[in-house]
Amino acid sequence: MLESYKKWIDTWVDLSRESVSASRIREHGHPIRMNGNAAALSSSEQHIQAVCLTMNAEQRNVLELLLEQERSSAIHDVLAELEHQAGEDKPALYFSGCRLGGSPYASFHFDFVSRQEGDEWPDED
Repeated sequence: MLESYKKWIDTWVDLSRESVSASRIREHGHPIRMNGNAAALSSSEQHIQAVCLTMNAEQRNVLELLLEQERSSAIHDVLAELEHQAGEDKPALYFSGCRLGGSPYASFHFDFVSRQEGDEWPDED
């Protein structure tokens, strides 16, 4: 169960580092989809695109960081709520066939933050 839990938390850490919007800003200067003529951009998408394209490189870098931080924050919040919901007498949460009733260390969200910051897993002694 412990190895499944570690893998589950590390999967969330990996997801926190993959912001599609931040990648689009880095590659195209704005976070709006680039799917050719498949569907017209909505007015809000056009507005976001236009505003981002007026930003200089430093401003776009700050926006990328904000989007990445918000993604991480959202995952943190989801993990906190999942742990709250997975307590005793509540619906079970499973990953790779193992029940995750709570963190064997601190909490889902604390373990996530620790791993995201590069901390190693505690010794199993």
